[in-house]
Amino acid sequence: MRPTLETPDTSEVFRGLPLTENQNANDIFHKGPFKSFSVSGNYCVTGSQNVRIWYAPTAENKSTIALNIEVTATSFVSASDISYDGVLVWVAVDKGEMLEIDTKENTVMHKSVVHNSTVNAIIKSRNAMFTFDDTSFRIWRYDNHGRIRLSSRSKSILLPSKKSLFLIVNETQLWASHEKLLEVYDIFEDSISSIGKFDCKIKEHSNSPTLGMITTIAQLASRKRVFTGHEDGKIIVFNSETLTKIHIIQASTYKITTLLGVGEYLWAGLATGKILIFELTNSEQLVLKVEFLAYAGSGVKDLQLDDNSLAIRSTLQVFSSNDSGHIRIWDGLLTQYKREIAMNYRVDEYSIYTPIRILILTYNIDSRKPIDLEVGDQADKTFLQDLVANNDADIYIFGFQELIDLENKSVNAKTFLIGGKKSALDSKMDQRLKLWQERLLRLFPSSHNVVHVSQLVGLFQCIITNNSFAIRDCSTSQVKTGLKGLHGNKGAIATRFLIGDSSFCFVNCHLAAHQKQVSQRNNDIAQILKDASFPKLENAGWERGGDGTMILDHENVFWNGDLNYRIDLTRHEAMDCIHSRDYQKLWQYDQLNNQMLVHSFGLRMFKEGELLFDPTFKYDRNTQRYDSSEKMRIPAYCDRILWRGNRVELLAYNRLECKISDHRPVYGSFIAKVRKIDATRYQKVKKDVKEKTEWRLEEQSRQSRLEWLKATYNLSIEEAKQKLQEHNWDLRAVFSPS
Repeated sequence: MRPTLETPDTSEVFRGLPLTENQNANDIFHKGPFKSFSVSGNYCVTGSQNVRIWYAPTAENKSTIALNIEVTATSFVSASDISYDGVLVWVAVDKGEMLEIDTKENTVMHKSVVHNSTVNAIIKSRNAMFTFDDTSFRIWRYDNHGRIRLSSRSKSILLPSKKSLFLIVNETQLWASHEKLLEVYDIFEDSISSIGKFDCKIKEHSNSPTLGMITTIAQLASRKRVFTGHEDGKIIVFNSETLTKIHIIQASTYKITTLLGVGEYLWAGLATGKILIFELTNSEQLVLKVEFLAYAGSGVKDLQLDDNSLAIRSTLQVFSSNDSGHIRIWDGLLTQYKREIAMNYRVDEYSIYTPIRILILTYNIDSRKPIDLEVGDQADKTFLQDLVANNDADIYIFGFQELIDLENKSVNAKTFLIGGKKSALDSKMDQRLKLWQERLLRLFPSSHNVVHVSQLVGLFQCIITNNSFAIRDCSTSQVKTGLKGLHGNKGAIATRFLIGDSSFCFVNCHLAAHQKQVSQRNNDIAQILKDASFPKLENAGWERGGDGTMILDHENVFWNGDLNYRIDLTRHEAMDCIHSRDYQKLWQYDQLNNQMLVHSFGLRMFKEGELLFDPTFKYDRNTQRYDSSEKMRIPAYCDRILWRGNRVELLAYNRLECKISDHRPVYGSFIAKVRKIDATRYQKVKKDVKEKTEWRLEEQSRQSRLEWLKATYNLSIEEAKQKLQEHNWDLRAVFSPS
């Protein structure tokens, strides 16, 4: 099967920083940029004009060795005796020269020219070291004392063509690339043999996506998968056994600068400064599990890991760097992420719930004024009163679109493009907001309170409560998506607040119009989710490691508006379905419904009630007749209400028959459970989760020790297990004198 371009599943992304626990420092600040760095356990070595040795837990520069020549590559040296692990460092400088440094003695132990040209990569593997220049590489293996020394004999092997990026797989395969060409070789004692070639410049078939330059190569050894990262944000997944291309993933829209396999996860550094952490599922799909900003204002340059750390030290730390020399240290075991997932799974054990009722009305009012309700028929006059009278609620959300005439092109041009002091349109917006606010307030007794009213050009949001509970920390964010984000003729108003220990966010939006603008509507949603921003708050109600600054940090999110998604049928087909009430077929061809199947779609994990009513757009005003103009638009479900929250129940979802607009209003009635955390029970569950997480870590560490012994000393799993059990699973004790 030929791979086509796919997108990762981004529906459940954790935003918390995966910081290491019980460590005084998580940052190392080098004095200026460096060319290369390497890590071993708690130690880090950086190379620029000098070689600096750092103790990571305190970020202390333990020593500096002045070279006064540019360092091109660094690596700690493999050791079969763990007492030598992290002791020796190899440093490459100009014209093929390399140095061997003893980090305990802070001295250069050996120096020699080992390549004909500058070494640009050093790779440490379990039982060997590999050094590379553009056209050749050398293999260094253990001597009779179980050590690898720069003074030892090594094998030099020529590369058939120039290469700049390298990956060693199982010490038997070399994956090497230059620009867009990736080649795979079998490694023999003194030669290599090409066994595979992938040219990203060549399209395999007409639907193949274009691919940018290869920027990085990594592997998940346990899954026998190799990954290439590209300058256009794509990741290609290869099977390292069959040498086949499995997937092409559009992981980001930004350059992928570095990839690193960490246990079962693939870490990706971006030019934006973000780090993405993916899980590869059994069905070979990349799922984005964690996303966080590692560096503000600069990109991620490199990611490094000590593969032996889990076996030897029961820790797994990932080190990242940027172009200015800032190293950050992350928890490769993702302990905080796993604990939060476990706490969320057991949330009912430490929470007390109180139900509240929520009523949401979304209506594109087509620039109608409240007085227009009075000149219609009885249904128009009383539709708001009837809605409130028939739906007793604790919170009422009114979300209107097109409060003013957005089709008035002359007004829009003057207002949006010229700007300046307050215009006639601004005054009109203020007046229209006041009229509708007053009209809505007349629906309620004095016991009700307006929590918030907000307007963004044609968008209007009004939230009213019955004062039966305390709302706190109310905040609103507005996002403009019209005219490429410059102006608010399209966009969203998002309002959030807290009740008890639960967080709520209500979004009213108006997305890009027209039948074929599905991608633009999707982009509008992505921009709203990205750009809507609230003040940061400390609160237990945030989701997925968030801090309350983003929409999806909230436990309960309700999304309403004129989403403008259409139905991909002809008008004749759509009208036939409406007349026969074949809502299932309309749903089948509904654009929003079909976007819900796309992994990267921003609202994919939101829910919606069944559409058991006629499409709400487009009508001739003041009639029950769908568009009879020369455009004869296809009827569509433009007006929608969606929600996301595990403790939200939909009671009713329907349209109303107010005819003053070319849309019909839609309402949704819900019950949501407000959470109150019991502090005693919370601490009990937290303690239990921590203990179980630590137990799983120990099991993971034991498995890593078994694998280390097996690979390093060519033992069977049974033999390695017996040795470790004899020494109470202490790997160091295995090598200590009796």
